[in-house]
Amino acid sequence: MSLARGARSVTSQRVDASPGVDLLLAIGAEQPDLLLTGRTLRDQGVMLTGLLEAGRPVPLVLRGGDRPPRAA
Repeated sequence: MSLARGARSVTSQRVDASPGVDLLLAIGAEQPDLLLTGRTLRDQGVMLTGLLEAGRPVPLVLRGGDRPPRAA
């Protein structure tokens, strides 16, 4: 299978490279139990790219500092 430059294929699901996807794949490479694939990788990558492009620092995003508080 040949993919366009900047694209990744995981379980036959095309996931375009982006800052968020790249960061999530790097995390998955370091901690395989956290590896995301397919639609989940794509969707979370889009969300993470948005946070990064909005200026959120990577350590804050990774720590979950952008999550809304849980309802009690």
